[in-house]
Amino acid sequence: MILCMAETSAGDLNSDQARQLDRLKLETWRRERELSETIAKIQESVAAPPILETGRKVGRLMDGEISTLEVLKVAMLRLTESADGLRG
Repeated sequence: MILCMAETSAGDLNSDQARQLDRLKLETWRRERELSETIAKIQESVAAPPILETGRKVGRLMDGEISTLEVLKVAMLRLTESADGLRG
């Protein structure tokens, strides 16, 4: 949103500021793409047989299955923190 506001005011920017804005947009786009790739990997892991089978056995979790879910939970929390950091 801030980048959109800055773009609409681009006529007020000098050339150095315009270059900095372009670099910031590129870096933001790159980080968004990295986060999208990370979430895609996490989503794929949810559909992986061990996780899918765990979902089918609700109420009958064993230690290994609980630790698998914990790894997934930690990955999702880190991804959320990264996305929040990107948004500022």
